[in-house]
Amino acid sequence: MNPWLEHVKKVRAKNKNLSYKQVLVKAKSSYKKKGALKTATKKKGKVMKKQGTSDRTNEKQGMEIKGLKNKMKKK
Repeated sequence: MNPWLEHVKKVRAKNKNLSYKQVLVKAKSSYKKKGALKTATKKKGKVMKKQGTSDRTNEKQGMEIKGLKNKMKKK
């Protein structure tokens, strides 16, 4: 059994009058991950849009390309 479920089982044994959902909430507040300090986490950076472009610009370019393709098909 994984450490989280063992912890939930212990909390439930101490609080028999609580529902399973209430036990999960209570267990969440008292649970400490083992080895959390040992593992390094990567920072997630934001994806930046290029300056000068917007969704409208991209939309217009897409429409222009469709128009050119339609003209090519007609010929």
